[in-house]
Amino acid sequence: MKVGKLFYFLTIITLLIAPTYSFAEMKSDWVDGKSISYPEKQYLIGVGYGNTRETAERNSYVAISKIFSANITSISKDYEKYSQVQSKGHNETKDEIKVEQFIEITTKRVLENVTIAETWFDSKEKVYYVLAVIDREKAGNSIKEQIRSLDSQIEEMIKKSRESTDKIQKIKNLKSATKCLIQREACNANLRVINLLGKGIDSPFNLAGVYNELTYFLKNDFSIGVEVTGEKGGSVEAAIIEGLNKQGLFIVKKGQSEDLIVKGEIEFNEAYIHNPMFKFVRWMANFKLIDKSNDRVIGSINRSGREGHLTVTEAKERALKTMQEDIVNEVSRKLTEFLYGND
Repeated sequence: MKVGKLFYFLTIITLLIAPTYSFAEMKSDWVDGKSISYPEKQYLIGVGYGNTRETAERNSYVAISKIFSANITSISKDYEKYSQVQSKGHNETKDEIKVEQFIEITTKRVLENVTIAETWFDSKEKVYYVLAVIDREKAGNSIKEQIRSLDSQIEEMIKKSRESTDKIQKIKNLKSATKCLIQREACNANLRVINLLGKGIDSPFNLAGVYNELTYFLKNDFSIGVEVTGEKGGSVEAAIIEGLNKQGLFIVKKGQSEDLIVKGEIEFNEAYIHNPMFKFVRWMANFKLIDKSNDRVIGSINRSGREGHLTVTEAKERALKTMQEDIVNEVSRKLTEFLYGND
């Protein structure tokens, strides 16, 4: 065979078998979860796959986020250790802060550092693969900056709370400090994931200590009065007191000085509705929440409703139960919103 024909023959063979070798060479090492180009010391990686590139890319983000998902459980358990308030002598976990929300927010910020590094299409299986990566150093620096900012805010809040003679401002600042401390711990937990050695940054403030300072002040130095007039007023008053106790708020006896007062009037009237089977009762409730330091109304609640039953007495009892649930929830919500702000 002549040299020219031999060369032509070998070229054709090479072209025919090239796709097989190319396919083998194209498959990147990261598809199996490890990458020389993106070593563990420098990167967190997540591999996603799917029938479309969009699906694979979305799944790669999910793979990265799962690395941080364990933080939700661990931080929530830590939070339960100190988020306890006294209710009738028993410890009860009760707080308006949603820990998971803080963790979700901080984790979303971490995921802003995710970049799509590489893609690969398995032409044989018709599957797309996408590699998502987080640069440990870049993400770590971003989290550290967040922690430094939070530490500055916490220090300022605690300082203001301890210097303030305004009881309500003291409560607001201490509560804000606990929120920031929880957010800081969420950031720190993510930093421990980012850091190859699992290290975070120690806080100069103790979360449980600040929370205990707040609950101690609420129990010993801040008081709320409750006054409800009208038929069944005593029952509604007792229900409100129980609800506020569960929020860690101390209720004083009548005649004692209070910092805030909940004043309400309730009324029941038979409603004459043509129905041979049932009797109906209308109920009305008008409440004001007053800051006693300046006699300012900080909130008002106006509710009404109608309940029916076989007798007027039974209808009234049903109306009372509905009223209690409604008013207790609204009083608790408005008071905690005023004292703590929106969570």
